[in-house]
Amino acid sequence: MSNYSVFFLGAGFSKAISDSYPDLKNLTDEINSEYVSEQSSIAIHYNKDIPDEYKDNIEVLLTYLSSNLPYKTDVQVSLDEALYKDISKKIANKFNSMRSKFQNFLVPCNHIIHYIWENSCPCITLNYDLLLEHLIYRSYEAYNKAIIQGGFVNFYHYPISNPYRIIDCKYIQLDVLNSKPAGKIHLSSMPNIIKLHGSINWVLTDYNTSGLVQYEEEYKNSLLSPYIIPPVLDKTKLYENLTLKKCWNIAFESLKKAKKIFIYGFSFPQTDLAIKFLFQSALKLNPNNPKIYVINTEDLINEGSECYAKDRYENIFKGYDLDFKYCCKESLKLFNEELYKL
Repeated sequence: MSNYSVFFLGAGFSKAISDSYPDLKNLTDEINSEYVSEQSSIAIHYNKDIPDEYKDNIEVLLTYLSSNLPYKTDVQVSLDEALYKDISKKIANKFNSMRSKFQNFLVPCNHIIHYIWENSCPCITLNYDLLLEHLIYRSYEAYNKAIIQGGFVNFYHYPISNPYRIIDCKYIQLDVLNSKPAGKIHLSSMPNIIKLHGSINWVLTDYNTSGLVQYEEEYKNSLLSPYIIPPVLDKTKLYENLTLKKCWNIAFESLKKAKKIFIYGFSFPQTDLAIKFLFQSALKLNPNNPKIYVINTEDLINEGSECYAKDRYENIFKGYDLDFKYCCKESLKLFNEELYKL
């Protein structure tokens, strides 16, 4: 607890590790092209009934589809919900197609990932993908020269902090190489991954506020869609889910006691007020006056750039020690090299 560090990861984290990782524009373009070529009833609804302006940003589109606006008819609400679930599946399929490449992604961020699991750092993330979980899994195996019995599913069995969930075992078994005795990991020693916008391997058994969030691997049902939430949503029934509330509460408590905060690949867009309020509310109660490190591209601090966001950071974290050293062209390489010195 003497050096309690919290990581906050946006989409820029995955993109920095591999430029092949899809960003918001990539996802938007690919989903648009898929619906143009499809002839299903959902595709017809997408092409005929959805305003073109909403199709330029997949997260704005998901927000519109999940909003039960008063002028929508019952039929429109049902069609929009079906389209929302179908888009969620397409997003999940796109991210899942990247899994075969995860093994190659560890090298450029090996020290960062090792630091996270070695210090059990809470990782608050807005990403739907499974990249962070897989990187921690592969880093632990590589560093300890061990093979996890049952593979990834058994290793990372609790990124959800579910109020209903009961974990059957406290330990994960290891098969250690070189004929050494088998070992085991205590689950509580691994970093908690707090996914505020859901995950492509989460499913809801019932799409309502009390619906139980489970892992896809445990509840195989092709009719269920991934539980992912666009960040522009603020007041919606989806945010009332008890599992998601629990995740937001854990994120709040983690920030409230942090001594160092590393914000990687996030620019605090104007639309995502909930994240701004999360930070400001938690830090108001934090007695440690934490130092905040911003890791991003150089565009974030370049006033002439469309991605300039330094002024937003300075406004949100007024009075706090902000370090923008790692907003540069080789930000991942530099941060990976220097993290253990901070």
